[in-house]
Amino acid sequence: MFSSLFTGFGIVTLSFAGIERTTPEEWRVEIDQKWEPEQLLKHEDVKKVSYTGLAFEITLTLIFIALINFFLDRIGIYYLGDSGWVSEPILNDNFLRYVPWITAYSVLDIGLNLYLIRTGFWDKWASLSKILINAFKIAVNFAIILGPAVITVTTNALQNLGGFDLEITARELSRGMNIGLDVILGLAIFGLVVESLKIIYTNFIRGSGENIEIHVEKQD
Repeated sequence: MFSSLFTGFGIVTLSFAGIERTTPEEWRVEIDQKWEPEQLLKHEDVKKVSYTGLAFEITLTLIFIALINFFLDRIGIYYLGDSGWVSEPILNDNFLRYVPWITAYSVLDIGLNLYLIRTGFWDKWASLSKILINAFKIAVNFAIILGPAVITVTTNALQNLGGFDLEITARELSRGMNIGLDVILGLAIFGLVVESLKIIYTNFIRGSGENIEIHVEKQD
């Protein structure tokens, strides 16, 4: 232990000696002798955004908004009929009550992404907005999970699909799909909670400390 400490002390001493000898004399470090805690400069950690990722996310969100508002009947089971491909919608009227809320938080997501494209980085306002939007999404997902079933598979669609065991009924398939949707929404809630906690810790707890900045000025 004594040998290791002695070697480490020697390396540190030689390193600082080398820095002192090689630093140009025209550079000097100014540190005020008297200062107050209020003079400490705050340094806000910023995280740059990916413009390509944000543009891709905005595009997908716009497609999703158009899908649930104008083409909801296209989300379903497809089978080949006598006149071509036929679709049987699986989202029932219970899902319609959530469409305005899903559209609302999707629009908020687009607005936040446009703000991030304008600023180029995550600031405190963007982080707070993301937390509030996540809370909104969690509330909507909980409402869907606790509310009535939103997926219904018709007997006609099941008969035309073929390949199913005759013992499987449309009601059992609907129940299984609704359970699967609840699991997906539950995982989404978990992910939103983790993301929100990470943002809170990174931007409002760990990043709330103050840092001292040392200004290096060059003499004329």
